[in-house]
Order: sequence, then structure tokens, then C-alpha cells
Amino acid sequence: MIRPTDPDLLSGVATSLEKTVLPELARGTAARRQLQAAIAILRRVAFALPRRDAAIAADIADMAATLARMGRPTGALPVETVARHLVLQEAVAALADSPDDDVQMALTDLYRRITERQLALIPPPSPRRKPGASA
Repeated sequence: MIRPTDPDLLSGVATSLEKTVLPELARGTAARRQLQAAIAILRRVAFALPRRDAAIAADIADMAATLARMGRPTGALPVETVARHLVLQEAVAALADSPDDDVQMALTDLYRRITERQLALIPPPSPRRKPGASA
């Protein structure tokens, strides 16, 4: 494995920006808010990156299984993961307006599971700083 990993690099950049650049920016300024947003994004991506492939693979398996249970053929799926994911998303989206209650229940359950996997990619909130603490 190559060290540092991409998540390590992203986390390191976020920490460096937070410790060296952020204190130089005046509180309440647009630049400070933008930097804080960038730091949060870097931390979120660093947290999600190692888990992303597994979440996409689970989404693919879940969508294919849901479509199969409903008797909807998916045809030959592309080998490449992102393309396979998009093909299945389109097949699922094509059922969104189905008047069949069973289809709607299956899609609702599928969307709930996909949402749960996506939420697992969001890091827990950082502890709030006490007023007067340096940022």
C-alpha cells in the first residue's frame, strides 16, 4: 500500500489548513467561512473514501436483487462499476411512476437502504469548541 494513503493526505491537508491558515483569517469573514467549508469537505471525503467502493458495490447488488425480485431483467451489465451503477439506477428510476403498490414498497425499501449506506459515509460531527477557544 502506498503511504500516505489518499485519505491520510486529505486529512493532513485539512489539519494543516486548520492549524496554520485558519487562525490567520479574521472571524466572521467570507474567506474564513470558505476555508472552514473546504476543511469540512476535505475531512468528509477523507472519511468516506475508504468506504465508498463497498457502498457502491452494496448499492449495485441491492438494486440488481430488487429488480430481479420484481421480475425486471437488467440485461447484460457493464463490467465497469460506475457504468453498472448508472445502468441499474436508470432501471430503478424507470419504475418510479409504477402504479403497482408492491413495486413502490420495494423501491421505498431500496431507497431507504441506499440512504443508510450514504449516511454511513458522513463522518460524525466534530466536537463544538467552547466560546473563546481559538480556532
